[in-house]
Amino acid sequence: MKKIFSLSIFILLSKFSLGQKVTFQSILTDILNGAKQIQEDQVLTPQSIYNQSIIVNSVSNADFSGGQCRKVIKLNIPRNTVKWYYRITVLDVNQKFSYPPNETLFYNLVNKKSIAGFYTNDISMNFFVMNNSGDQSNFLLSRPHSYIPNSSNLKSNSTFGISDIISENLWLGVENMHYTKGANVIIEIVAYTRALKVNPQETIQSKKQMSEAKELFELGVIDKNQYDSIFRVFSPKLTREEALIKLKEAKTKLDLGQLSQIDYDNLLKIYRPIIQNKQ
Repeated sequence: MKKIFSLSIFILLSKFSLGQKVTFQSILTDILNGAKQIQEDQVLTPQSIYNQSIIVNSVSNADFSGGQCRKVIKLNIPRNTVKWYYRITVLDVNQKFSYPPNETLFYNLVNKKSIAGFYTNDISMNFFVMNNSGDQSNFLLSRPHSYIPNSSNLKSNSTFGISDIISENLWLGVENMHYTKGANVIIEIVAYTRALKVNPQETIQSKKQMSEAKELFELGVIDKNQYDSIFRVFSPKLTREEALIKLKEAKTKLDLGQLSQIDYDNLLKIYRPIIQNKQ
């Protein structure tokens, strides 16, 4: 198949064929110079923030058996989040269920599928979103507390919604209102984050530039180590938690056949040092 090369690839190959010295640094510089800085409003990237089940006991269990009918989850919403989605599924306490990888909230949002939920029982729940540590403490102690009305759901069961409340201090309070029935609650939260303004030479995410580097590697102009170096230049500066989330998402895509083993191994090389704090 005939390939259509970009201008920068053409220039580099011309230099190469004319016998001019083409160093790895000059290749990297040409690729970087050809990249445009990402604008803040260019792309929103989904991130799975929370996907776990918690057991919330009945009121009678809390009163007489030392159980907990109220629980709190810290919502670690990234600071560059524009909006975040949540899906809460309320199950009977002994019901063993989890969404398969192709039915999770994250998968449905990424693949633009309808968000399916289901009603499972008559357990009445309260879901409070709070932005003060004192409020979440009072909530756990059954004391009066403030909460954000537009992002909270009272006297509900399984629910799905969206919020634009962005803060480093956000908690989700889950309260079981049923006197005798405990609940197994699946909580899924996905945040859509906006790319921050960055130095292009540090965190350029252009598929076009990576495609050029790959073509140079396939043509033998640069070797595997040099290609990996370019890949690392383009990789984002992530926190350990963000790297764990991205590696988990990559593993899910690998299992679903949406990512090749080679691409997964390349991502593993990038994320593992961050996770191991060896950046």
